[in-house]
Amino acid sequence: MTVLAAPPGLARVLDQLQHVRRMGDSWRGKCPGPCDDHHAALSIREGSGGRVLLYCFKGCQLWEIVCALGLKVSDLFTRSKRPRRVPAPPLRAETEYELARAMVLREEESLLRMRNRWTPLWALSDAVREHSKLVQRYRQLAASCGGEKEGTWFCLAEAAHHQTLAHLAAHEADQLLTEVRRGHERQAQAS
Repeated sequence: MTVLAAPPGLARVLDQLQHVRRMGDSWRGKCPGPCDDHHAALSIREGSGGRVLLYCFKGCQLWEIVCALGLKVSDLFTRSKRPRRVPAPPLRAETEYELARAMVLREEESLLRMRNRWTPLWALSDAVREHSKLVQRYRQLAASCGGEKEGTWFCLAEAAHHQTLAHLAAHEADQLLTEVRRGHERQAQAS
């Protein structure tokens, strides 16, 4: 795809992208980076001095995008022969506020994914801790009852029950942690 209205450095980038469309004084296209973009998440714009500015709204790093295009970062800094111009205000206002808000929302989404992944493990570790405390309390009660009293056997039976529950929760937590580690390993191998 040849983009006629773009300076040479910008045209070289735009020619290598798919689904490129103009939006005011910038372009949007499908990001070639590792974000698995199905929409036009890559913003392309000419900066001052003929620089090519790239920003992926899905979070790809500049070097990932440039490598996927088969370019070097220095290729984005070609000087344009035309005089520096003052850009017209964009049709859709992509202000610093909107860019910062998008970044904060991505970070919040990342933290939420992390919290959702670890919450079951935290709950299981709390269960192990609480059942272990109950085991100690029932054993203390049994010791304080002493002898062959009915309360002693009840306390010991409850201590055994809670000890079993603590072991089951610990085993389930170990399985969950192993599953999370395998997921991290698969994710590291994929990237």
